[in-house]
Amino acid sequence: MLECLPSHPNIVGFKRAWQEGQKLFIQTELCQGDLAKFLKNLIQTSSINEEIPYLQPDLIPEDLCWSVMIDIMQAARHLHRHKIVHLDIKPENVFTGIEDGRFKLGDFGIAFNFVDGNKNKAVEGDGRYAAPETFNLTSYTPKADSYSIGATVLQIAMGILHPRHARYQDTWADLKFRPEDWRKNFAEEMRGKSDELWETLRWLLASKPQERPSPEELLETREMQLRVLEREKQLARNRFKYRMNTVFNNVLQLLAILCPRHLLSKLRPLMRKRPLTPSQRSSMPQPPATPTLSFMDNRYRESLRSSSTPSRVHTPLIGVDEESLTGRVNLTERFTDMEESEDAGEQLPEDF
Repeated sequence: MLECLPSHPNIVGFKRAWQEGQKLFIQTELCQGDLAKFLKNLIQTSSINEEIPYLQPDLIPEDLCWSVMIDIMQAARHLHRHKIVHLDIKPENVFTGIEDGRFKLGDFGIAFNFVDGNKNKAVEGDGRYAAPETFNLTSYTPKADSYSIGATVLQIAMGILHPRHARYQDTWADLKFRPEDWRKNFAEEMRGKSDELWETLRWLLASKPQERPSPEELLETREMQLRVLEREKQLARNRFKYRMNTVFNNVLQLLAILCPRHLLSKLRPLMRKRPLTPSQRSSMPQPPATPTLSFMDNRYRESLRSSSTPSRVHTPLIGVDEESLTGRVNLTERFTDMEESEDAGEQLPEDF
């Protein structure tokens, strides 16, 4: 299905697929991680013995909620335009891009082609995020994805790490079967977020699908269009920072190889990472560092090219240098080793 689907920036890119024996392998775009792990990093306590509260909305910035909603809504709209319903949208299936931190929808294990007159031949997804009509096994529309997006964003906004916690399972069940009760129970926590966010979530979480907006309808509202424009500006800034960081790191690494030894000590402080501030840790996920310089053994390269097994055929990845796939050299560690060698009066390695 992914192979036939046109690419979209908010959907995890498909590279190739192959079969070995009874196993099917799918190679997709490399991402930083999923939204569930990102949420855990935001609200996880530092102490192992400290119990995590069920609700921690104060730790979640509202901009993050809008970013998740906009990105996944755009992904769902793209799917629906090509007659595909995902049916399993949840934090574990939302991933963050490497270059700009864009949220991407992945895991199309139970997605199906939606055709009028064939609306009830789908498989139920995760019950924590599935729309109410999917439990009744009635005919349902792509608006079931709208409900799942609403439940996902609600979990993020409320800072809920485990929706079906043993001590609070009824609270999350109210979301689906007693919507008025969960609105009352969460009223106090909702005050930390804007009324616009909560009204949008209530719209997405409507029990009846006919009262729920489709991704197309929601994104066409004036308020959402303004937020989409702001989101695109934010992503453009993230891409610019990532590319500038890439160029800067590459220049430093080349200088580290070409410069005389007495200049390496001046470069050493620039190669060390600075600790993140609390505001940076709570904002959008930061792009990872640029791949370090590396060297690949000639014999290993030849073995890759001569192999006929699909999983071993050397296929260059887009935007990734061939030599960065194996044998990475951590220049920061090399600087540290050199510093220790100088202190001990030892001879520096010949390659420097």
